[in-house]
Amino acid sequence: MNRLRELENLLATKGTEAFWDVFEKVRALKAADVKALAREFSGKRASSKIEALSLIWARHKNIVDAKRAAGTTGRRLAG
Repeated sequence: MNRLRELENLLATKGTEAFWDVFEKVRALKAADVKALAREFSGKRASSKIEALSLIWARHKNIVDAKRAAGTTGRRLAG
């Protein structure tokens, strides 16, 4: 999927504003398409369009938060 590639690319290189632009395009898709995209993007199955959008946003937020945490700990994460 083209949208999946866009989302994946933005995870690695861009911040939340750029991700939001693509996320808005995803929101305009039909429920079945959003659920399929969420499954590929997050690895989890959603039962509704809203849940699928939440999964997509949550994955993005987790990556952003992890990068932010890595920056505040000198590039090391506890674990």
